[in-house]
Amino acid sequence: MTNATRERLLDVAQALYEQDGADAMSFRAIASLAGCSHTKAYSYFTSKADIIDALRVRAYEWVLSTLSTAAALHDDPMCALRGLAEAYIREGVARPRMYELLYTATGEADEEDPRLMEAKTAALGVCADVIDAAATEAGVEFVVDPLTAAHIFWAGAHGVVDLELGGFLVVGRSLDDLLPVALSTLISGLTKEALP
Repeated sequence: MTNATRERLLDVAQALYEQDGADAMSFRAIASLAGCSHTKAYSYFTSKADIIDALRVRAYEWVLSTLSTAAALHDDPMCALRGLAEAYIREGVARPRMYELLYTATGEADEEDPRLMEAKTAALGVCADVIDAAATEAGVEFVVDPLTAAHIFWAGAHGVVDLELGGFLVVGRSLDDLLPVALSTLISGLTKEALP
């Protein structure tokens, strides 16, 4: 069994999922497009749900790559924070099915599955590291610790993506109208003096 075959099967499954959703994925279709028998596919994955779990890990790795690349474009941590949030939102809107794998696709794995937890932790860690750098290197005062701030920032960014993908940003304000305001509000809210 080669890792290359497993990755080829996942590449095909991901393409099918992003094009037509989970209903388009069957072992026979995936195996056929990957150039192997469906019985061979079963030697790598136990079920369709198992494939979805592997795709969910890939989705978090995609987010990790997106955030890391965006953060690396900026020397100033606060610019990096804004840049990674915008990249997350833009990518999520551009690839809705891939984004769906993060939160709504279900496989067999529990949310505490080590594979998923490692991928989630790494992705969130990029945001936490940038916030930590803003506090330690740029002297920005946050009202909460970096990990809490990262969760709040992620929640805000997710809300923007979710509203855009759900077709709710149609009442007088577009994503482009709201994005800079949303990011500025999140940043200022996390860096103001805490209320008593």
